[in-house]
Amino acid sequence: LPKAVAVFFDWCSLDQKDAQGNRTDQERASFQGALASMQLWYAHQLTTVFMMTDPATDPASDTLVDSLSYGARGWPTFESRCAMLGKRTSQHAWPLLVDVAALGCD
Repeated sequence: LPKAVAVFFDWCSLDQKDAQGNRTDQERASFQGALASMQLWYAHQLTTVFMMTDPATDPASDTLVDSLSYGARGWPTFESRCAMLGKRTSQHAWPLLVDVAALGCD
């Protein structure tokens, strides 16, 4: 097994806008810096990418958080396409691109 690993959770690793749709200057700079190179995480040949393609729901009310499907959203489409670049598949290794919804996980 590797001695060091890294885990990157896209949405929760980056500063998101607050309830008023704003970020601080520091949050904005951090967010823009991540956007400039984040595709490397997805496209790298040795990363495993888990795509959360089910629509997000609010657990308190069981209502959809966003009405747009995964495939209709810009960033998820970009990220999934980057992840598809250069990923090799093999029956002798775990998959490098995983659609979690297709696994039937709840």
